[in-house]
Amino acid sequence: MNGGRVIRRLMSAVVMAVVLVGAGGADAGSRVYGDVTVSIEEPMSISGSTKGYSVYRMTVTNTGGEVRRVRVQLPGESYGGYGDRLASLSKTVRVEPGSSVNTELLQPRLSLQGDGAAVWIDGSRQQQTLPLTLVSLSEYYGGALTPVQILASRRVDEALRTGFQRAVDELESRSSSGSSWSGYSSTPATMVRMALPPGEWSGNWLAYTGFDAVMISDREFDQLSVEANGALRSYVEAGGFLVLTGERAVPSMPRAWSGAWVLEGDGTGEMRVGLGRVVLGLERSFVRFNTDQWEDRFSDWRLSGRMRGVAPDAQSAESALPMLERLDLPVRGLLGLMLVFTLVIGPVNVLVLSKLKKRMWLLWTVPLLAVLFGGGVLGYSIVSEGVRPRARTVAVTVLDQTTRRSVTLGGTGYYAPLTPGDGLRYPLSAEVTPCVEDIYGYYGGWGSDAGRPRRMDVTTDQHMSEGWIVARVPAHLVVRLPEVRRERLDIRPAEGGGLSVVNGLGKPIRRLVIADAQGMIYRLGSIAAGASAVSGPGEPRQEGHLRTRSPLEEAVSASPMLAAANLEGMTFENADTSSFPASTYLAVLDNDSFLEPGLDNLVSHEVRGVVIGYWREGE
Repeated sequence: MNGGRVIRRLMSAVVMAVVLVGAGGADAGSRVYGDVTVSIEEPMSISGSTKGYSVYRMTVTNTGGEVRRVRVQLPGESYGGYGDRLASLSKTVRVEPGSSVNTELLQPRLSLQGDGAAVWIDGSRQQQTLPLTLVSLSEYYGGALTPVQILASRRVDEALRTGFQRAVDELESRSSSGSSWSGYSSTPATMVRMALPPGEWSGNWLAYTGFDAVMISDREFDQLSVEANGALRSYVEAGGFLVLTGERAVPSMPRAWSGAWVLEGDGTGEMRVGLGRVVLGLERSFVRFNTDQWEDRFSDWRLSGRMRGVAPDAQSAESALPMLERLDLPVRGLLGLMLVFTLVIGPVNVLVLSKLKKRMWLLWTVPLLAVLFGGGVLGYSIVSEGVRPRARTVAVTVLDQTTRRSVTLGGTGYYAPLTPGDGLRYPLSAEVTPCVEDIYGYYGGWGSDAGRPRRMDVTTDQHMSEGWIVARVPAHLVVRLPEVRRERLDIRPAEGGGLSVVNGLGKPIRRLVIADAQGMIYRLGSIAAGASAVSGPGEPRQEGHLRTRSPLEEAVSASPMLAAANLEGMTFENADTSSFPASTYLAVLDNDSFLEPGLDNLVSHEVRGVVIGYWREGE
């Protein structure tokens, strides 16, 4: 027995040493609780970031002889509450004897107001909190220009970083004189240097969503793990910028990265992937950039933030996707009930008790009548509105049939007469951004009682349990979800010059516009899921300048919450087909989309969904 104890203690010491050494590349908090060691790395996020998730990488090691259930909750020590905030972020893991579990805590764009992490082992809370600095997030008011946030790998050239900082300093100087770049933030761009080697980069795409661009040398790109490579692929597909620097004119790309480089004269080029871009820049080209060239890059990367589902404030979201406009409030009935209540609790009550010579009973009849009428008002509203929630969704899905990859960008609004007991549930791969209150110039502001605390658990999914939807208050979320999908349209030439289409999207299509490889435009009407249809002869694409931005980019940049509605308008006969690239289709779905509402038992769900697809003839 003593020998076993000695061995377990030695194992615990070795594990602790390994944890501390492994955390040398990033700040981490670690603590030993008997035979369980918990280590959490601070996210590679910018404090005060205005977008994206913060991902805390966590390692739990069990050196004992029994299975342990370990629950970790952020924050361990709360500062109190103000504004919209994340009051609790938790995850539970099961750790077998003599093993470790590597996992992650996902913090959406809500501040954790506190410090450290609380730990429960087998249901028992440990006295000591784990030391950890939590990420504070914010959002500036009035469309102020927030800094472009760049994540740079360790081996990005020092001369490049020096040139970047020189351009930032000059732009700040111009801003103070009012001659060029201007905004409420103190700097046009910031660069965070990744502490970890490429082999240890996160394999979760959400870890990169807080950055407008990720800059990595071509040699480090080759050293990324398969998981990190896939995470960066998803990040770019969802609208991000990946900047490759180095001395190779065209670096080798994994097969999963499809596309073609478009090289420019200054030694740079780009490849479109989904909604984002991979930017190639020879090291010497970036080093030679002047301030104006850097400013152009910052503008491009800032625009990507709008393409990546930045959420509006709650008031703007309700205006874009209204949940109250169709709410049939029983105004007359409620006013009548209040009038009856006023008469009964006042004159009638006094008159009756006076005749009975029991006026002292007013001390209990008034509260009793108030409770009865309050219950009557609640019952009347429940009968008129029901108890089940309703939702509205607008969603656009970019589906690349050649790679079977997709990214869905959308927004969902909710209204519930009663607070749902189980809250919302979204997959761990989804970026979910709440539309929160705009308080005194920024969202979730200091010193205000507005907003509310929310709780979230990420053990098996993103379970948004409390505070996300409350009774009689509209709530809105913006969601981005990159994923692999096998759905497709089977498009083939038909006799008579048209196209034969089989709807393999699994959802009914209301209208469909297709551009073939030659740019001919074909229009079709309703097609049920699994059914086929044949178009008439094609029509030439309208003359005009083919936009460098896709129809989706045009629609989303105008209004992320209304992208589906904007794209739907492009499918009518008077649509400007000059904006349709070759081998592209635009399908308006019939009250359906690829974005799930995250809430069951809906009494109604109004959906406006659009799919923009890329296809290849004969595939």
